[in-house]
Amino acid sequence: MRYIENIEARLSSDQFDEPYDLINEIINDGIIISNDELRLFLNHEDNLITSDFIGKYDLFNPEQIKLMESYIIKNLNHEDDLFVSDLIDFANKWQILSIYEECIKILSRSEAEHSVFSSIFFLYERINYEFIEEFYGGLNRIIDSQDYYQNAQVAACFYLFRLSHDVKYLDDLKDYIQNGQDMNVDVLKNILSLNYNQQEYFCYHDNIIQWL
Repeated sequence: MRYIENIEARLSSDQFDEPYDLINEIINDGIIISNDELRLFLNHEDNLITSDFIGKYDLFNPEQIKLMESYIIKNLNHEDDLFVSDLIDFANKWQILSIYEECIKILSRSEAEHSVFSSIFFLYERINYEFIEEFYGGLNRIIDSQDYYQNAQVAACFYLFRLSHDVKYLDDLKDYIQNGQDMNVDVLKNILSLNYNQQEYFCYHDNIIQWL
């Protein structure tokens, strides 16, 4: 097993690329980091470096996942919305379910484009039926309000249809695609590309994809 030296010095380097080179070296060489080394990444002053690392590194041990869980809970109200979105994506990937209620609350942040979008996927993919009414209500608020970004509204319509099979959400979804912003097509394409939204698991897949 190879260890890497000078992680702290390289993370604090004045050279812009050095922290990213370090991350790529860790990933490409399959280097296992210690808990203290993980904390160096989590405590870095640049959230982009933290996000880059936790989005790429796959060798977390159970103790480090617990460390990450505490870190995510502490930072879900961070002012950097994109950073919060990355934390939610991490929690989804590693099945950190303790943030479920907080993600329900995030759905009400109409100004939070990225974290609302990530929360929709987390809440559906890790669905907790104890909170199904709150989730359903949050999705409906997103499509009923003009304050939200359309990428979130497209995702909300899609998953409301998946949850309810109510055709009114299918009609709303089609309207977003045909009459909404150009990016809505890409959003829906990405949603349909997910394994659980393929025709094998979602019988409307082939019908919907004809709109695109």
